[in-house]
Amino acid sequence: MQEFDEFAVDLFEEATRFFEKANESKSDEEKKAYLHASILLGMSSLEAFLNAIAEELLVRPDLPLQEQAILAEKDIKFNKGKFELGNQLKIYRVIDRIEFLYCKFSGKIITNADLWHQNIKQSISLRNSLIHPKNLVAINEKQAENVLKSILDTVNQLYLSIYRKGLPIYLKGLQSKLSF
Repeated sequence: MQEFDEFAVDLFEEATRFFEKANESKSDEEKKAYLHASILLGMSSLEAFLNAIAEELLVRPDLPLQEQAILAEKDIKFNKGKFELGNQLKIYRVIDRIEFLYCKFSGKIITNADLWHQNIKQSISLRNSLIHPKNLVAINEKQAENVLKSILDTVNQLYLSIYRKGLPIYLKGLQSKLSF
């Protein structure tokens, strides 16, 4: 589990470094590539953080079957008179997993006052427009910065809700320790 947490942090480090490279870049072509890499690696780190959290929570014996299914991204099947976790992959939307984790462990309902939630939804939408393009998508530095900040804010909110302490890298912000 520790290794997977470190992998999530490494992905975020790479995302922030590509963001720094975009800001340093003189060429529009380079800048565009670095911004795309930054956003995609950042969103990959978000999913890695979610999977690391899920992996840790799945060892808890008191989780109801439906919650296990969301965390493990598995189906529920009926076998010999009882429901159990199946082996079939059942993909849940990233935002659904985030909302489940936050609401379950914070005991709160997400409202319009939760800016972190609005921001991560916008970030996911931007990521989706890059991965599933239907129109030309032009990304600028501010958008990439907002995506990375929303990832940090979201994972920090989840850590505060689940572990009652903040994400260890949260205070570092968007400062990468990488130097490539």
